[in-house]
Amino acid sequence: MKKRLNLKNFTVITLTASFLLSPSVACALPANETISGDTRRAAYLRQDVTVELNREKLSFTDEQGAVVYPITYNGSTYLPIRAISGLMGEPIEWNNAAKTVYIGKTLSMPVKYLLDPAESPYVKTVEDGASGNMSNIVVREQRGIYVMYDFESLEFKNESGTVIYPINYNGSNYLPLRAAAELMGEEIVWDNKTKTVYIGSMTPVEETDEPEMRDETFSIIELYDREAELYNLATAKIVEISKWTDDQAPVMASSISEDLRTATLNNYEAKKLLKTETFTDEEKEACQKLCDFIEITEYYILVMENIAYMAADKQDYSIMAETFLNFALESEKAMDSAREAIECL
Repeated sequence: MKKRLNLKNFTVITLTASFLLSPSVACALPANETISGDTRRAAYLRQDVTVELNREKLSFTDEQGAVVYPITYNGSTYLPIRAISGLMGEPIEWNNAAKTVYIGKTLSMPVKYLLDPAESPYVKTVEDGASGNMSNIVVREQRGIYVMYDFESLEFKNESGTVIYPINYNGSNYLPLRAAAELMGEEIVWDNKTKTVYIGSMTPVEETDEPEMRDETFSIIELYDREAELYNLATAKIVEISKWTDDQAPVMASSISEDLRTATLNNYEAKKLLKTETFTDEEKEACQKLCDFIEITEYYILVMENIAYMAADKQDYSIMAETFLNFALESEKAMDSAREAIECL
């Protein structure tokens, strides 16, 4: 039996000309980022607290692989931002210039790309619950940093509606666990007797055999995933254009030319796939929308290529900004339409 392909959920950012044409300062989330002037407060390191997601016990690690624990501060439970992003299955990025944490869509990865939480290096399933103690620590309220999810600014509140802020402990920034659950659309429950935070279903997840997928459906999904990944990678290259050095620009332009060749081949394959005689009506409709998405993407990457070579020749590529934006918007619309049709198969 074929395993049903986990369809990636891509949603393109509504790119603006200023975003394309102005520099962005993106780097890895710093291990020791602190903001001067933030308030230091007493808190508790909770080695005695267990976190469960859909009744699976979890442990969390930092970038070096060391185990990290929940923190309780002012009645709210916090986890490191990296652990939060792992729970959500979302990329994470720090922008030092703007003092902003990006979760989901980021400056270097503006196209929505969901990760598999099971593959996160910061979140692991474990057999046993917590067995440690609660200890006193000092944390720093981070009122000078911002958190954005899919380019929308987040404000965190506790159960009573009071605004709460990220905190920093040992150089790592922490977010309220309740906020992550809300972004995931999951319920969250605290059991004081067992010292357990439950996220999601309180019933253990049972593995079930999924229905067999038709070969025709599989071929549509597989081509969509390849095209969406190509789109994502090409977009990630062009949004860094203002940071290209003189040596990098010709290399990047050549790389985008290769992306364009791949897009052309995908377009040819999509039109051939559309002629499949054994498609159901739903598959034929999904394939047609996939063809529309792939065709507009080919033009979109063609515009990218023109911009890239203009940059390599040190020409003013800002004249292409409006054209680029138009194709970005059309591609977004076509991508969403194709994805929605495929998800119904």
